[in-house]
Amino acid sequence: MSDIILQVVLAIIMLLVTIGAGLIPLKICKKLISKNGQFNQFSSKIMTLLTCFGGGVFMATCFLDIFPHMLEEYEEVEKLLNQKFSYPFPQFFSCIGFFLVYAIEEFSIKIFGIKHSHDHDVFLGVERPPSNDNKINIENDQNDENKNKEEYYTLRSHHDAIDESISYMSNAEPKESSILKTITFTFVMSFHSLLEGFALGIQNTKANIFILFISLVLHKGIEAFTVGLQITKSNTRRIKFVLITIILYSGMTPLGTLIGVAFKNASINETSKVIICNLLESFACGTFIYVTFLEILAVEKNKEKYPIWKLFAIFLGFSTIAIFQILDGFFVEDESSFE
Repeated sequence: MSDIILQVVLAIIMLLVTIGAGLIPLKICKKLISKNGQFNQFSSKIMTLLTCFGGGVFMATCFLDIFPHMLEEYEEVEKLLNQKFSYPFPQFFSCIGFFLVYAIEEFSIKIFGIKHSHDHDVFLGVERPPSNDNKINIENDQNDENKNKEEYYTLRSHHDAIDESISYMSNAEPKESSILKTITFTFVMSFHSLLEGFALGIQNTKANIFILFISLVLHKGIEAFTVGLQITKSNTRRIKFVLITIILYSGMTPLGTLIGVAFKNASINETSKVIICNLLESFACGTFIYVTFLEILAVEKNKEKYPIWKLFAIFLGFSTIAIFQILDGFFVEDESSFE
């Protein structure tokens, strides 16, 4: 079997693994959500802890996988150029990647007129007041009497007691905002998957191909599950949208492999190839930092429920990838056994 055929076959396997793992949260949400489209207290706690677990996974992937690989490639660039740079170019372009995703989301919100919802305030109550006034009346928590018996929406911040019977995420933010955030998140993760497939496509030997494939499989399943969770919990009533998004995300690894194979056989000198790869890796690192800390961990930390449990879930997610990285190191050390 030629290297190209092997790379394509392994990329297809990665596609199936990613789709399967990415769709598991959809099944979980169907089990947890009640008939009225809301999560009860227990289900809400499970979704919160799974989200924190995913944040830990992304944090470890960024700092234990992408970041070291980025610096390793940068050292290769310096060797090929026979020059040692004092300026931290990889870190600089990582920050550019961070600001790029930040700018894309903020400008999209501004252009499309979508209300920003990172604070995730939750509306309590089920019925609009029978009035033509569109303003939301804010109920005073200390007022026990309501003379006109009119239903009010109660707006409480994360610093107030949150009613856990309210929908966890699916109805807490406007539809347009939810879709935009999902698209931004999927773009970041797809870019990362594209680079993973690209790395598989540029390998020159069967030994390196198998080793990288095993390394990817070790963490791709848990990563895909986390991606599926983030997409599903914000779009519980848009099943087709969830399916299409997860399939598009899953298809990025095979696409990246094909691009990598074409790139490997292109008439570009080795130095330019390494520089381009390192630049893309740096951008990916910055986008991962944005998703991890601004879109996941910061949002969950602002919610005062289950602080110790959330800390444990984040650490568990981090530890899972950390262990996979240790196993990955063993496979690298045994590379000669594949030759």
